Amino acid sequence: GTQNGATASDLARISAATWSNVMFGASSTLQLVTSLDTSTWVSGDSWKIFDWSSVGGMAPTSGFANFDLPALTGLDWNTSNIYTTGVIGVVVLVPEPSRALLLLFGLLGLMIRRRRR
Repeated sequence: GTQNGATASDLARISAATWSNVMFGASSTLQLVTSLDTSTWVSGDSWKIFDWSSVGGMAPTSGFANFDLPALTGLDWNTSNIYTTGVIGVVVLVPEPSRALLLLFGLLGLMIRRRRR
């Protein structure tokens, strides 16, 4: 996948002496709206939303209380770099460990049942 350039999307350049000057409200939401067809997006596509390079100090690990991002089919959003590089990306949807475990037990049960016959 590729990262869209500044001309392909909006980019917010944030400047502050330190991260303590960057305020996120307790209920702040990062909302992204697009008219692009999200069904054509693939794992690895990414967009630089923020340029934090002019903010001094160590980046926080959290800030936005919520993310309101376009719906994706079979894919998920990766927002783990939003406070460091300012990039959000599209990744393959990974099932929750509990669901994967249930699926594994189900397949194991089918194999055991088939073997008994």
